[in-house]
Amino acid sequence: MFTRIKDLRISNAYKQDYVADYLALSQSAYSRIENGASEITGSVLVKLATLYQVPVDYLLNDDSQREKTATNLTYYI
Repeated sequence: MFTRIKDLRISNAYKQDYVADYLALSQSAYSRIENGASEITGSVLVKLATLYQVPVDYLLNDDSQREKTATNLTYYI
């Protein structure tokens, strides 16, 4: 999830301080969230989904893990 949040920020050409201001957080608090060092609250998750115009479940799901599982299933079938 944290990698996806960082990737979205970078792909939208936002700086951490811009996103932090949007979330009403300090830049250092946002950096800790983005790096997985702090828990993310539901309200922050909803605000991030709104900012990036994506569903909350997109932020929560890790496609790389899903692809790995699909590959493993294909191997065993």
